[in-house]
Amino acid sequence: MVAPLVYAATGEQLSRSQSWGLGLLGMVTLGLSIYLFFVMFVPEKF
Repeated sequence: MVAPLVYAATGEQLSRSQSWGLGLLGMVTLGLSIYLFFVMFVPEKF
């Protein structure tokens, strides 16, 4: 699911492993951002 999205978003030729790496890096970055915003706004749960 991740690799085809990266292929479609980039005009250059990337290997499949590079596409997976970029996709996973984006998902980790997004998840970490959501987690940190949640921690900032609801700190008493942590």
